[in-house]
Amino acid sequence: MSAVYGTLLAGSALWSGGALAQSEPKKDVDPAALFDRLGCTLCHAPGARYHDRIVTAAGKSEPELVKWIRNPEKFAPGTAMPTYASLVDEPTALALAKWIQAGGPSAPRK
Repeated sequence: MSAVYGTLLAGSALWSGGALAQSEPKKDVDPAALFDRLGCTLCHAPGARYHDRIVTAAGKSEPELVKWIRNPEKFAPGTAMPTYASLVDEPTALALAKWIQAGGPSAPRK
């Protein structure tokens, strides 16, 4: 089992009327480390090809970001961004979404 599978919950979560079925972010997730582990820095770190897209994504709602993180292909068919629905559950995606809204890879690291 890979490190990604070992640290993330696999499976799908339920959506309820477009809102998150589980509205609390996962507490034991380090979003910056997760961002690195999933390879997001390759495209979205400062200076990377799609960094501007993550900066503008910070203005999206949490439910929109969670849906995009888990299944970008649904919103942009043919996107180069991988689908993480089987690797990242909603609470984990919500923790990542909140981190992105707070500046994500552009924010100073603690």
